[in-house]
Amino acid sequence: MPIHHNSLRPVLVVAHHFLAVLFSSAAVNGQSNSWRIPGSEQSSPVTVQELRHDVPKAARAEMDKAEKASRKRRTDEEIEHLRKAVGIDPEFIAARNNLAVSLMIRDTEFAVAQLQEAIQIDSNRPVLFYNLALGYLMLHKLDDAESAARTARMLGLTDLRAKLLLGWVLAAEEKYTAEALSLVKSAREEHPLANMLTARVLIGQNRPGQAKSYIYAYLSTGDEEYRDYVARWLNYVANTEQQNRGKEFAQEATLSPVGSSGADDRGR
Repeated sequence: MPIHHNSLRPVLVVAHHFLAVLFSSAAVNGQSNSWRIPGSEQSSPVTVQELRHDVPKAARAEMDKAEKASRKRRTDEEIEHLRKAVGIDPEFIAARNNLAVSLMIRDTEFAVAQLQEAIQIDSNRPVLFYNLALGYLMLHKLDDAESAARTARMLGLTDLRAKLLLGWVLAAEEKYTAEALSLVKSAREEHPLANMLTARVLIGQNRPGQAKSYIYAYLSTGDEEYRDYVARWLNYVANTEQQNRGKEFAQEATLSPVGSSGADDRGR
């Protein structure tokens, strides 16, 4: 049976914060692997909506200004230009997505609404579903988060962050499956905290000894952000191992009772 222990839940909340930080940094770094959509480029593969839709020059101009503001980390200015771009062209998917990214931490419900609207317009862009899954996770709408994360992968988004996100959602749902374990383990080299998530899934599978090795693996990465939780987790794992040993001893005692009536008869 899976282990459900309240002392572990705060770590999932902190882990969710880590994803929020990851998302925020992706929103402003201007790199091609971020979850923003460049306004001057088409997605790969190109969707039917992109081929059919002609973005007005005024909307593209606002998008260009937003991207310049993003590179300079002027978030409020970026948001202002993105709002204008969406106002000029409500079907400008890149602008609507990037507006959601920029506001995901500050106003998650608004960001989710923007992504839902974008998907209504073009449901073939996996990045929209990834961002939506993250928004749902932040709102603790876990069923919706899992559905969106799976759709993102089905549409071709298979990098480590996409795997980590789906694994994270499954762990938050307490679905400690082989799939969840595989997903979080696959992200360990790039994301140190994936070691802690791997441990979380193993604890849920009642495999505390293996979980302990991944907690130590997290410590060996040198990452500092979640070290305060390590002692609590190791203590929990030790208690679980002790409880398991106690159950095994009790079961053995039940199967091979000491001092049976036969022994008493022989003593007489």
